[in-house]
Amino acid sequence: MNRRRWGILGLAVLLIVTAAWFIPAPYFVLRPGTAVPVLQLVDVAGGNFREKGRFLLTTVSVSEASALQCLFAWMIPGSSLVPREKLLEPGESPDAYRLRQREWMLLSQQNAIIAAFRHAGRPVESRTSTAGKRGMWPKGLRPEATAFPPARTGYGGCSACT
Repeated sequence: MNRRRWGILGLAVLLIVTAAWFIPAPYFVLRPGTAVPVLQLVDVAGGNFREKGRFLLTTVSVSEASALQCLFAWMIPGSSLVPREKLLEPGESPDAYRLRQREWMLLSQQNAIIAAFRHAGRPVESRTSTAGKRGMWPKGLRPEATAFPPARTGYGGCSACT
């Protein structure tokens, strides 16, 4: 092949790869983050520390996939492709999904605070937020002192909040 044909072929490949990066696919890519040891942060009364194994915390990255990212996810160990309909509610946008996940995380954090207060014998009170939502708050903890919204009673299966 002469130089001109190699140039045209290279340009065609570059255009195809660039287009594949921007062509949306009906999938999300899930990738694991690093695994951080957290055993030193956990103290269980009466726990058996002779158990073998490790206690690790990891994150999972979830992102919309393009055609090219689908190929990368297929090649990279640990990555998974999940169809959009498995993650999104009917009619839900990816932005609304991210907002829903953020809300679940904040709710989980608030539920953990409430469970810790109850376990420590500290009172928890029911309040109505400025947004008109009913929720549970550790008594004496000012709402402005925390970044978490009030936990909704019975929301998410939290035994500490029902």
